[in-house]
Amino acid sequence: MQITEETKSEAIKRLRADSGISSPDDCTPTALPLSKLKVAPAVFQPREFFSERHVKALATAIKAQGGQPLEPLTVWYSGRDWYVIDGHHRLEAYMLFNSSLSPKDRAKRTFHTIPVWSPITSREMGQKF
Repeated sequence: MQITEETKSEAIKRLRADSGISSPDDCTPTALPLSKLKVAPAVFQPREFFSERHVKALATAIKAQGGQPLEPLTVWYSGRDWYVIDGHHRLEAYMLFNSSLSPKDRAKRTFHTIPVWSPITSREMGQKF
C-alpha cells in the first residue's frame, strides 16, 4: 500500500469526486482484501503522529494469538474505493505480521483479507462530507 502525502483539502476534493460513483454490490462487508483498502490520512487520521511502537505491539499481539485477527477496521466506501477511517495502526500491523512470516508460514497464515465494519456508504453520507 502506498501512502501519498496530500493536504486535507486535496484529499477531500478527491473523495468528493469519487462519491458520485455507484455503491458496490455489498455495502456492508465483514472482510475485505488488504489490496482493496486505501488510506487518506489527511482526512481520516486524527493523530498527529504514527506510532511504530504501537504497530509492532499490535503485530506481536496477532502473533501471540496464533494469527487471530484483531478488532475489525472501520471502513467507508467513497464510491470508488474502500477507505480506512479507523484502524490505521491495525492495518499496518497486519502488513507487518504478513511480512514477518517465514515463506513456509506465509502460505498458511498470511492475512489476505481482514475483518472490517462499514457504518455508512457514500450515498448515505450525501452532503455530510
